[in-house]
Amino acid sequence: MKKWIYLWGICILSVLLVVGCSNESESGLVAKKEDLENSLFKSDRYQFTLIDNKLEVIGHYNTMEKEYTFDEIYFPEGGSTNTKVWKEYDNVKVKTDAENYSITADGLSITFKKFMNHIITDEEGNEFIKIKLE
Repeated sequence: MKKWIYLWGICILSVLLVVGCSNESESGLVAKKEDLENSLFKSDRYQFTLIDNKLEVIGHYNTMEKEYTFDEIYFPEGGSTNTKVWKEYDNVKVKTDAENYSITADGLSITFKKFMNHIITDEEGNEFIKIKLE
């Protein structure tokens, strides 16, 4: 009788393991273009807005802090501390795939991941908090 209980226990654990390791989005979050529209996303050093297919990025470079994906875009050779960035892009396209946002524009290609409903992360894992614009 004990053998049958152990056998059933192993079977149930195996099923739970298979179900827990499915290919679906682990977070259950789904990225939609509307998540980015008419909102300000702010981190320690950078912020961006997407309004009417226009993207505005404002920030600064700092050699003493962690890397941001924007650093790689605007300062590929490095920069001096507190060098400012203010860029505007027209005709911005946003594509989504599961919990990922791919933003492209003239000379810009960047990917973010939906971490929570109000937080996205860049490719370096830096968090950007969503502030809804009225």
